[in-house]
Amino acid sequence: MGNAMPQYGEYPYDPTGQAYDGVMYNGGHLDAGYMGDDGIVSPRGEGHTPFVGFFTSKLLRSGFTLQSTALSLMFVFYWAFGGTGIFVFDLYAAPESVKISRPFHLTVSLLMAMYLLGTLYLAMFQVFVTDNSKAVRGFRAGSKILSAAVTLDLLSSMLRLVQYLYAYFYMSMKWWTRYQQTKADWIFFQFGSFTNSFALIMYGAALFYLEAYHDEGTCEEIAWTNLILFFLAGLAELLMVFTGYGALFSLFLLAAIISATVWSFSFEPLLEKWSPSLHSRDVNADFAEEGDYTYALQDNEQGSAYGPVQDGAYFSQNPTSQLPYTPQAAPQYQM
Repeated sequence: MGNAMPQYGEYPYDPTGQAYDGVMYNGGHLDAGYMGDDGIVSPRGEGHTPFVGFFTSKLLRSGFTLQSTALSLMFVFYWAFGGTGIFVFDLYAAPESVKISRPFHLTVSLLMAMYLLGTLYLAMFQVFVTDNSKAVRGFRAGSKILSAAVTLDLLSSMLRLVQYLYAYFYMSMKWWTRYQQTKADWIFFQFGSFTNSFALIMYGAALFYLEAYHDEGTCEEIAWTNLILFFLAGLAELLMVFTGYGALFSLFLLAAIISATVWSFSFEPLLEKWSPSLHSRDVNADFAEEGDYTYALQDNEQGSAYGPVQDGAYFSQNPTSQLPYTPQAAPQYQM
């Protein structure tokens, strides 16, 4: 095989297996700079890290900024086109001057595209966030909840974008008269709000867990603020879908997104400070100093079956078993 491909002569292939650190490998050229003493070190991707990392380090801030800007402009244009009251994503709650205004529908469609782009940025943030096994369980739970939240938010944002594009191309007084009689499109226009209500509740929980369970964190009061505002926005929107009341959800939503935007400008730089680089395989993202921690499981009535950890060994307090158990580190397989 090696003779058939002379272009790879620099890396001769030997089918004879060779042992390396307890693992069998085929022989051949091995670059000394490729493998380190503590594991595999590959230079691939390292050259792209500064360029890609510049964008991935600002996804959370960019996403919430786009969402807050788009939603704020929706309020402004709603009032500019003659709307009264509070802007909601319901075409039929607006006055006639807005309901059949094609320029308004086009404007909101463009702003919904901007809002959708912000949601995509949040989805990409969740993809790149460092939530490996070194992070505490609460932080990893927040990352998973955020994944579910952005999924529902993407779905609802796309439905709303299609809704306003549909209104721009097809809505007229004749269409409106037919809708008043049949309500045939009610599910299509309300399903986006129904889905978004659950997304908002999940957003609140996700941002709370990410902030409250981060090793350092920024401000726990903001975590509670985000949780309360997003929860109220989601609950009010769900109430509006089924009862027609709860238009205040838009104000709660705007306040929640602005609060999340302010929080993201302090939280994301802190998160990036302790995150491993894109080309790194190191899962030790915990910056806390290692100390001499001792743990003891205590039972209120009969005592614990295990005593404190001493020098890495667990000593059983059961008189029938006094042999210590010392956990062994998992073998490092190197290829």
